[in-house]
Amino acid sequence: VQDIVKDEKILRIAEAHGKTATQVILRWHTQLGSIPIPKAGSLQHQQENIDIFDFELSEKEMEVISSYHREDGRLWNQDPSEYEEF
Repeated sequence: VQDIVKDEKILRIAEAHGKTATQVILRWHTQLGSIPIPKAGSLQHQQENIDIFDFELSEKEMEVISSYHREDGRLWNQDPSEYEEF
């Protein structure tokens, strides 16, 4: 996950919205209908994680972020032997 927040495409999307890369990724999850559970050790990061509801990613931006995947074909790092959706 840490690598994606340093990615040039993600950083451009973040800059266009005046947000951090982490906020963009959290917004992407939210727009997909997922419920992200971010980890934040500081009050500042907790506040940043909440501040994702005043912008919306375009369809193109959503596609750019969704295009990232692992070599094994899994998206979101979900290992079927360990992951179960209820």
